[in-house]
Amino acid sequence: MGLGAWIFVIVLGAVLAFAVTAQVAGIDVQTLGVIVLLGGVGGLAVSLWRTTRRQAATARTMRTRPLRAGWVKRRRRPDMPAAQRQEARRLAGEARLFLEAERYTEGRIEELAVEFVRRGGGRTRDEFVAWALAQGQYGPEIPGADLG
Repeated sequence: MGLGAWIFVIVLGAVLAFAVTAQVAGIDVQTLGVIVLLGGVGGLAVSLWRTTRRQAATARTMRTRPLRAGWVKRRRRPDMPAAQRQEARRLAGEARLFLEAERYTEGRIEELAVEFVRRGGGRTRDEFVAWALAQGQYGPEIPGADLG
């Protein structure tokens, strides 16, 4: 239950304990109200504790997770037209999820996309992924691989 639901339970228990004066045969309404009130306070405390732990874990993860690198900045090669750079960006973007799952870095994916387009290796994502896997994760840096 969320925080709002626990607050509602607390209010309901308080109303039963302090505002209701009706008598029901076999049930003490005021005692029932105190029990519901205490249960709501306990539930609220547990919910706040879990929320705090979840937020702390998220903050810890955000501090330890490496930042994603931007596009690799290298000297621009004048022999690569803008259309080829755009095609390399498209292929890198389409293949990024798959290749990152194979532990390729973002920079390596971009380098491979530039080289793939420059060599005229094909135009589909599947052709690029197959070629990139054959090149390996840690191949030599490809000079002049700049998409920006």
